[in-house]
Amino acid sequence: MILEIVKQLEFDGSFISDVLGLVLNKVDSEDLEKNCPTSWLQDIIKQLQLKYKVQFDEALKDIPETKISTDGNIALNICIAGCFEPVTICKILRYVLRDKPETCLNGIYVLIMLSNKDPTIRKLVFDIIEQFDTTHKWLLQQLSNQQERILADNAQVGLLLTDILAHRTSSSNKAAVNLNQLMETICSNDTPMYVKWGILNCLSEVKKFDIVQTLCEHFVKLFENKTLDQCDLKILTNIVRRLDSNVMAQMSQNSPIWHFVVFVLNQKRIVIIDEEKIYLPNCMLNQLSRDVSAVLPEDVLENLLDLVCEQVALCEEPEFISLSSKLFKHLDLNAKIISKILVQMTSINSSKGRNRRGLVTPTVDILDSVAWKKGVSLLEFIQSKKKIKNPQVLLPILFDVLKKCLDFEEQAVVEYPKQLTLALVLLICCNVDENYVSESDFNIELVIQCIRASQNPQTHYHALLVLAHAAKIVPKDVLHHVMAVFTFMGTTLIRHDDAYSFEIISKIVDTIIPILVDAKQVTTISDVLRVFIDALLDVPEHRRIPLYTKLLTNVNVNENLYLFLLFVMEADVLQASREKTKIEKGVAPPRSKIALQLCQEFSPVTTLQACVQLAQYVNDLPDEKDDLPTSGSSSLPPSTNYTNKQFRHYKYLIITFLSSLLSSREFIVKIATLSKSENSSIESLYKELIIKVLSYIQRIQKVSDSSADSPQSLYWKTILHHSYELLDSINDLLSPRMFLLVIKGLLVHSMVNVKKRALELLNNKLQGNLLSFSEQDKKELCILIKPISLIVENESQETLIQTGLLSLKLIVIVLAPEEPEKFVPVLEFVASILNSGKMEGNVLASVVLCLAEVCAVLRAHGLAAIASFMPAFLHILKKQKYQETYSLLLLSVVTAVNKFLESFAAFLSPYLPKLICESSILLSKWGSCIEDSKCQPLIIRLNGIKKKLSTTIPARILISVIDECYNTLLAKRYYNALVALMDIMEEQLVSFQSMDVAQNMSELTALFLKALEFRSNHSPSLEVANLIENQVIKTLTVFTLKLSESSFRPFYLKLYDWARTNHERLITFYHISERIGQALKGLFVLFASNIFSNMSNIIHKIDEYAFDDIKKTVLLLEFVLKTLKTIFTYDNKKTLNRDRFQLIMQPLVDLLDKDIDGIDALVKRNEQLLTPTIVSFALALADDVFWKEMNYQVLLKMRNPKPELRLVALHCLAEVVAKLKEDFMPLLPETIPFLAELLEDEDERVEKACQKAIREMEKMLGEPLQKYF
Repeated sequence: MILEIVKQLEFDGSFISDVLGLVLNKVDSEDLEKNCPTSWLQDIIKQLQLKYKVQFDEALKDIPETKISTDGNIALNICIAGCFEPVTICKILRYVLRDKPETCLNGIYVLIMLSNKDPTIRKLVFDIIEQFDTTHKWLLQQLSNQQERILADNAQVGLLLTDILAHRTSSSNKAAVNLNQLMETICSNDTPMYVKWGILNCLSEVKKFDIVQTLCEHFVKLFENKTLDQCDLKILTNIVRRLDSNVMAQMSQNSPIWHFVVFVLNQKRIVIIDEEKIYLPNCMLNQLSRDVSAVLPEDVLENLLDLVCEQVALCEEPEFISLSSKLFKHLDLNAKIISKILVQMTSINSSKGRNRRGLVTPTVDILDSVAWKKGVSLLEFIQSKKKIKNPQVLLPILFDVLKKCLDFEEQAVVEYPKQLTLALVLLICCNVDENYVSESDFNIELVIQCIRASQNPQTHYHALLVLAHAAKIVPKDVLHHVMAVFTFMGTTLIRHDDAYSFEIISKIVDTIIPILVDAKQVTTISDVLRVFIDALLDVPEHRRIPLYTKLLTNVNVNENLYLFLLFVMEADVLQASREKTKIEKGVAPPRSKIALQLCQEFSPVTTLQACVQLAQYVNDLPDEKDDLPTSGSSSLPPSTNYTNKQFRHYKYLIITFLSSLLSSREFIVKIATLSKSENSSIESLYKELIIKVLSYIQRIQKVSDSSADSPQSLYWKTILHHSYELLDSINDLLSPRMFLLVIKGLLVHSMVNVKKRALELLNNKLQGNLLSFSEQDKKELCILIKPISLIVENESQETLIQTGLLSLKLIVIVLAPEEPEKFVPVLEFVASILNSGKMEGNVLASVVLCLAEVCAVLRAHGLAAIASFMPAFLHILKKQKYQETYSLLLLSVVTAVNKFLESFAAFLSPYLPKLICESSILLSKWGSCIEDSKCQPLIIRLNGIKKKLSTTIPARILISVIDECYNTLLAKRYYNALVALMDIMEEQLVSFQSMDVAQNMSELTALFLKALEFRSNHSPSLEVANLIENQVIKTLTVFTLKLSESSFRPFYLKLYDWARTNHERLITFYHISERIGQALKGLFVLFASNIFSNMSNIIHKIDEYAFDDIKKTVLLLEFVLKTLKTIFTYDNKKTLNRDRFQLIMQPLVDLLDKDIDGIDALVKRNEQLLTPTIVSFALALADDVFWKEMNYQVLLKMRNPKPELRLVALHCLAEVVAKLKEDFMPLLPETIPFLAELLEDEDERVEKACQKAIREMEKMLGEPLQKYF
């Protein structure tokens, strides 16, 4: 079986078992040598020789063949070697077959075999223990006593041996002897390595210092100049594992153990032991646990760390580097023991290059030196180590390292060392109390150089982080270089879109900016803000708001937000100028748009503070760029280098930005959600902001007015418009209560314009939407009455007083309807102002309007005050008739009359005569200015008075008052006012009912008869008489329409009787008849029978009426003709009989040749009135007998010697034919001869007119007439 195994050469665990089994089978009761057949051993060796000829020849060349055949220890040596490589087996054979005692190792072999991992082997070993010598009989017997433990676990062998040999006090002599024997065997040069390793493996738990030190000394000497194999490395590994804290604590600098540590760390070979890769230095580092390292003497630890760093620098084994890092991480490190490594790093000099000053410049060859690599390795290990004692000791050395790196001409090769150094500096800054760091140790200049000299982002990050923490340690030094830092951030770092960059920027902002604020470095803060604003559009959008919020928070946002906004708008102005872009109307520039978003990140108080500062700033700016101070602060824009266009654009952006910010939905929502206490806290801000905006508006208004004809006129108007928008935006922000508080505060301001604009804001609110005002808010408006009253009473500026009066009026309008009695004092106050007589012009107009409006609202509650102000008001009203031009006072007074009539018309009786007289005068004076648009409001209100008098004053009162007024106006010769007065009467009559007519019939009759006598008794001229009579008759006509037939007849007859006594009254009467006839139409014909005779008489004898003016004669004739025409037109019942025909026809036709006022007047009258009357007469007759007679009389008139009169008659004939048409045919025969005469008339005009008339007659009659001529 053994031969087969050897042939297969599968030297695994089963091979050892089979060998031992074979040995046991061959042993009787003697020893192994006696009962082991030589042929068996020879066969094994021969088989090995055949398989591994070369190796065996080399191993056995000096050994006799007979010796080989007689050596019986070979089997056990093979078993304990534990390695079945051919070379190892050959070495075993070489050793075993030399001339040595065969029994000296048997006990040790068995001892080693007991630690085998295979339980079967351990069982076989216990079976043959009794067959060996007695050298280690005692020790083996002790182990046999613990056979069960060993069979269960091979590791128990080491524990038991430690207990037996190292710890047990009894049998100490035997234990010591056995231990010494084992140590002697280990340290013997004749003992094979695999045997030594087997013994060491069994004694692995024996860790006495003297034993470990002996082992270290022996094996260092043994392996010093030897190429180590697997077995050697196993031995070293075994010894390394004995280096516990007890051993290392006793180690000195020159002890064998230290030399052993150095020796092990210098081993670079990787071997495979039990299928595991082993790198011996790794084993050593694994052994140097935190407990072990902690007990090392400081000098030993210093050298150990130096050695580790050196090995790290020279090796390429990743695990060793990792374990080294772990060692440093867990080590309780004192900075003093590692400073030497860093000092060595800085002391390396290059022999290659020198700079211009003759100094040696570091070159890249330094980077390959061991000292440099050691330093870099150390920096790697401790860059993140938090627990370092006395870390401040390293600071000056680290800055020396940093300086060394910066001295390199090529910086790219030293970026990594710089980053490590900066990281360690940062770590120290974070972990050390500021009091323990000396400013002299901290070289901020070198950190700044790292930023400037490097292109590597990581280096920048580390340097900036160091600066952030250095700001706490050396704030002054940081301030000296702050702009270099922020300029770099603005051009590079701030544009990066990663969390790490953002974190670094945040730390810089959190640490450096507060120093600037504390140091009150306004200029530097401004420069820093400019840097960030320049990069504003390049910052990733999702990081923009958080970053700039942090920035502004750190620069004291309450004080410097406005500064940031100024720089934002400056950047927009300059960008627009560079790019020559035109910003769309209503669209904010890009940076300003971001600034609007940014402002929403802060509290409303902060934002309002910034708005106040911006408003103050824009107030301080001059109107023109040339007026900028040349020696102003450079920290604030705008610069004197601005162009005029840029300067104007800059101011425009500020105003529009403020307006956009305060009107933005987000800001309005923030204001709306403020608590009452928060609202109260910003009241002063609102006041201050409004005052500054008002001041600016006042100033810009003046500039705008003065530059109306300049090229900048549109610009100033635009600025003014946006300024008003800004003011409206502020106004809209205020809650009702806050609005009232702010206005109340502004009303007591010292500046007149502030008071005025505050009142305007109040008025806008009162005139606009009051839905946001609760009932309680409306009631609190009362708090403003007193300060407004004081303004009205004490101020001298007219517009301010006017605005105050408007405010009072509006407050009363809003509040008085609910509780009118509370506002009676306001009426009394305004009345007192009116009675004082101090007010004039527009101010007086405002007083009157306010008084009227208050009366209109208070109504009955204001009755008590009427007597106090009405005399003064009537006095003012009386003066208005002397006004030759339209004025606000005139309009206000007329408006007030309207309001008084609305409010308490029933209580104005004592004042009605004067009111109506003066109103009539004004109506007559201004009522004709219809085409003047400026006068339209006045005319509307005057007509309103007329309407209200007729509708609000009872008829019985109004008629008597009008009668009184008529007498007054007539006496004072205000004739035109009589027209207006009668117009008022007409309005009254329009609303009359039958009952009203009946009740006031006598008074009205008397009034009309009096008014109708104006022509006959008072007429200064025909035109005036006609004017007044027209309106009287117009009014009378309205009255007659209200009468019943039974009432009208006596009234009309009374008028007829009244008229017959005076020729001029006849003019009036027939004027009335014509107008009434037009109104009554067919009904009037029923009442006309009584006047036919008189009309016929007037027509017949018109030449005999002796008026002082021929125009009156003509006027009488025309009114009679108009009356006749009206009767004829509406005579539907054919009331014209033979008698009336005979009475009227001839006088009427005779008028065709009566030229009482000249031929031209007759021709005109004939065309417009006489012929139409004759035609109407003909149509009303409807009888060809009457037509024939009248036609013949007209034909006779065509033979008048005067051609003009012949033409008049011809015209009349033609018009009659045109109306009668075919009904005229029976009259044609008698007409032809007369027409024939005219065709041959000596006057060419008559001839042509006749020809034309014949053509027209042919059209009307439908028959040619030429055949008759």
